[in-house]
Amino acid sequence: DVRDALLAEQTYVCCYCGRGLNPDRSDSHTDHFRPQKHYSAKTGNDLTLDYGNFLASCGPPKVKAMPSTCGDAKGSVFDEAAHVAPWDPGCERRFFYGLAGEVTADPAGDAGAEKMIEMLNLNDASLVDDRAKLLAGLETLIDSGEIAADAVDEEIDRWRSSDNGRRKSFSHVAVRYLEVEFGLP
Repeated sequence: DVRDALLAEQTYVCCYCGRGLNPDRSDSHTDHFRPQKHYSAKTGNDLTLDYGNFLASCGPPKVKAMPSTCGDAKGSVFDEAAHVAPWDPGCERRFFYGLAGEVTADPAGDAGAEKMIEMLNLNDASLVDDRAKLLAGLETLIDSGEIAADAVDEEIDRWRSSDNGRRKSFSHVAVRYLEVEFGLP
C-alpha cells in the first residue's frame, strides 16, 4: 500500500532519475531517503516508519550483472551535509543535462548535486543513453521549429502534466533542457 501511494504521488516516475515506473511495482522499491542504518530507534533519530522519508525508486536491477542506479545504488550511503532531496523546490535546477545524456551539477561545484550524481549512479550508461535519445528528439523538434520560443511554455506544461496520473519518463529532464535551451528562469 505504501509503495502504491508513493508511485501515485510521484506520477509513476523514479524520484531520482525520472525513469517511468510500472504500476505493478515490478521495477521499483521503497527507498528510505535517509537510510535506516543511520536513522533508526537504535541511533536515536528514528525515521524507519516516517512516510515523509519514503520515496519510490527504480530498481533493484533484475539482472545482477547490470549496474545499480538510484536508491539501489545509494544503499545506506548518505551525507546529511551534502545531499539534494527530490522534494526540495529548487532540486531540478541544481542539475544540467547535456545533449549526450550526461548529468552534471549546475552550477559546477555544487557539492550536494555532485554527491547525488555519484551516489545514485545517475551517469550509468543506460540512463545516459535514455536521456540522450529523449534530448535528441527535443533538439530535432527545436531545429525544425516545432518547439519555438513563443510556444515553449506550452511544451513545458505538456511535459509537466500527467496522462491518467502518469508522467512521461524523464519528464523533468525534458523540462530542464527546454528551460536552459530557451533561457527561461
